[in-house]
Amino acid sequence: MTIPHQLRWTVWLCAVIVWTGLLLTPGNYLPPQPELPYLTAGKLLHMVAYSGLAASFGWVSSQPKIRNWAISGLIIHGGLTELIQLTIPNRDGSLRDWALDTVSVLIGWVVVRPWWPRNNR
Repeated sequence: MTIPHQLRWTVWLCAVIVWTGLLLTPGNYLPPQPELPYLTAGKLLHMVAYSGLAASFGWVSSQPKIRNWAISGLIIHGGLTELIQLTIPNRDGSLRDWALDTVSVLIGWVVVRPWWPRNNR
């Protein structure tokens, strides 16, 4: 069964919208957690979300230009949400978090890129 191109776009964009909403919601919705050096549940969630969004974009489009724009867009998204978080109560944006988001996007892209289909729209 082939999933229509528009439905793939819709599912992916809904995931981006939900993730954006979670990032920009005031407060902390994660339970208290032990602090590990440089790694918390929140950081892991960022890594999984951004790498997952990047990796799954191959399902949305096989056109290299569109994929490159999407990967660039996710990196920009990470930076913009970090900037906006500076203005939201109980949130903090940082350059380090943006760097983690960027590395996660690139990991998601590099790891699954060889398996992205080449014949969907």
